Amino acid sequence: MSLEEFRDEIRDTDLKILDLIKKRLDIAKKIGLYKKKHQYPVKNVKVEEKVIEHAKNHALSLGIPTELAVNVIKLLIEFSVKIQLQNL
Repeated sequence: MSLEEFRDEIRDTDLKILDLIKKRLDIAKKIGLYKKKHQYPVKNVKVEEKVIEHAKNHALSLGIPTELAVNVIKLLIEFSVKIQLQNL
C-alpha cells in the first residue's frame, strides 16, 4: 500500500467515526426528551462513571491507550449533556 492509500484509509475511517458520533448524539437527544418527559435529571454521575469505566475496559481489551478512550468518552458525554440541556 502507498502512503496516499493509507491516508485515504484514515480519511474514510475518520468519516465513519463522525457518522457514529452523529448517531450517538441523536440517541442522546432522544434520551434527553425521555428524561424531560419523565422528569429525570440530565446529569447522572454514576451512569457517566459506568460509561467511562466500560470504555476504559474496552480500550484495554483492544490494546489502545485508555487515556485516549477516556478523553473521547468524556468529550462525547459533555456534548450529550449539552444536547439534552437544550431540550429542557
